[in-house]
Amino acid sequence: MMVTIGVLVLVAAGVSAIFTSIGDTVARGRKVSELNRFASQVERVMREDFERMTRDGFLVIVNQNATDFNGNLVDVQLSSADASDLDANGNTGRVRRVDEIMFFARGSFASSRRALASGLVAESSEAAIYYGHGQKRPPALGDGGDIDNYISNKYLFFNPQPYDNNYPARYNANLDASLGASPLGELNPNRYAKDWSLLRHVTLLMSPESAGRVLPQEVFGLDRRDPNEREYLEDSERQIALQPVARSIFSSLRGTDPRRIMQDPNPPRAISDPYTTNLSELSGYRRRASGLVDIAVGDLGFVRSVVTSVNRTPRSFGINPRNIFGAGTRQYDNFAKQYFNPANTTTDPTVTTSDRSIVRQWMIDALPSEWDQSGGIPVQVSRVRYEDVPTRLLYSDAQFNNNDTGRLQQAIAESNQEMLGSSVFLPRCTEFIVEWSYGFVNENIVNVTDPEFKQLIWYGRDRRIDSNADGLLTAADRVAARFYNKSYGRTGTNQGPDELLVVGHGAGGIADNVPEIACFGYFDPNGALDPNGFKPWSWPRFIRVTMSIADASDPTIEETYQVVLEVPAGGG
Repeated sequence: MMVTIGVLVLVAAGVSAIFTSIGDTVARGRKVSELNRFASQVERVMREDFERMTRDGFLVIVNQNATDFNGNLVDVQLSSADASDLDANGNTGRVRRVDEIMFFARGSFASSRRALASGLVAESSEAAIYYGHGQKRPPALGDGGDIDNYISNKYLFFNPQPYDNNYPARYNANLDASLGASPLGELNPNRYAKDWSLLRHVTLLMSPESAGRVLPQEVFGLDRRDPNEREYLEDSERQIALQPVARSIFSSLRGTDPRRIMQDPNPPRAISDPYTTNLSELSGYRRRASGLVDIAVGDLGFVRSVVTSVNRTPRSFGINPRNIFGAGTRQYDNFAKQYFNPANTTTDPTVTTSDRSIVRQWMIDALPSEWDQSGGIPVQVSRVRYEDVPTRLLYSDAQFNNNDTGRLQQAIAESNQEMLGSSVFLPRCTEFIVEWSYGFVNENIVNVTDPEFKQLIWYGRDRRIDSNADGLLTAADRVAARFYNKSYGRTGTNQGPDELLVVGHGAGGIADNVPEIACFGYFDPNGALDPNGFKPWSWPRFIRVTMSIADASDPTIEETYQVVLEVPAGGG
């Protein structure tokens, strides 16, 4: 009997192990199936966006590895339990790609911000579409816990503001919120890759409609019939449909001179002005990096005229992106005074610039992430802010006065909180890689057994795939993409455009901590004329996107998906 019982126990244990294994396999299969369905939805949205791409704008692709705010390369852990060391350098984690892409599109676009008046929604047929990892702000409590003091940068976690550049190191050098960074003694919500999110940030291009927009009769106590109050409801260069707007798609031209607002007899108004006590808000520094602003003044015609005609760098008009307030005497007003001055022939919009470096700088300046280009090589200061959940779910009754002023302030504050999560496109995105191709193949490979025979040449950062399935990436593995070299694999005359125009440097690699930025625009300033008398700037034919996603319930599961998107033809 004892022997029989022992045998039954062993059989039961074996059967239990079998069913447990089957259950784990089924559960894992369900997780993978859910990730596949989610990835297919992501692909559908991206294809729709690419189909609406227009060459009346330009295209910017940023290839970069995760670095800290000092520009040092970091090994990023998937989670706190990640003990891997793939590069055998003694640091857990691995180098991860955090690329970005931005292009312009035509279609039907609407602001994500809550309308302050019924039926008053900002809509446009032109927009800039951006994909890239966002950046959460560290939950700094500040001194004394006064979380309502939003004038200090320390309190912007709880009180997000449109003028925020999302660069917390501006006030605390130890507060590094870069993706993958692990600052000593500080909490970085972006440290582990499983906590990252890919954003789809859409910026509407709009012009104020001073006379054409139908205004409600009364908005939070402001009456449109009163001339003195109506000006706070009408569109201006600081608000459209009562929503805050960046003065321009270009970061260096985003603001309005505060002296003009305070001293001009007819300054550009905004609905929040009568109740504003913070000078930085009044001065109109509306940054898309804040995550709260998704409208920029201008249209595709203005964008083209700036990129192709302004013979001065963006920094000539802009502010230091590391400064949250900046120099108020500059920005758009200084630019307009010179650019729209008929006597100034150096900024004549009918004259095209011949300086490729300036053309590239303006394109990079249009990204919603913050970039410092004062040192020649572009350095990323911060990414677009987002949060997984609002930082203040509820406001106390005592927070705002029970009157029109208080209700307006509460509506704006709640809208700001809602905007923090509005751009989240792909949660738990642990890596995002964007590569591009002209559609050429390597003509030097003629052996049909070669795995690269008749394969497209892809450009970006040098990247290998584990082609021999040994779990390592070595020189024996196949190259999936490489730094741009117009002559690579090309034996004929059509070898692609000049490297200096596309990536801003000659053929060859750059340091792992330096971004590789590819730009595609309207025409090559120093290029050769085509039969139509035009200097064409060749655009890629295909974009390849590789995304890795971590499972929500089991962060050790990380699936990778890849999609190839076709760039629409046409345009100049």
